[in-house]
Amino acid sequence: MHKVAVLDDSRAWCSAVELALSDIFSVKTFEDTCEFINQVESFDLAMVDYALFASRFHRFHDGYQVICHLRQALANPPLLVLVSAFADDDLKRSVTQADACLEKADGLGVLRQTLQTLLSQKLLSPSTKR
Repeated sequence: MHKVAVLDDSRAWCSAVELALSDIFSVKTFEDTCEFINQVESFDLAMVDYALFASRFHRFHDGYQVICHLRQALANPPLLVLVSAFADDDLKRSVTQADACLEKADGLGVLRQTLQTLLSQKLLSPSTKR
């Protein structure tokens, strides 16, 4: 079973994601960015909210900066997915370090399907290192 980490400052969103995905993935949610960063390497995929509260992530201004940090700091990062309540086309084009950018408004069904597709593609790729 694939392991999915979720970093989001909304407990309601974390609970909804965990409920929607827990039958096909092992899901762990985080509200604290430092704790997330310390554990994320053990996951197959990590979802990061774009708009995190400043007090939760210290030196990072948003979730995309967390993704950029992970991409640079980890030799073999998990798949990194940016999730936002306001992911317009400009944002989606600008997040080149993320493996995907999803809108929360698309719903949990779309989220579930997209994560399954990303993980399937990762399994098919000849090298999981980036």
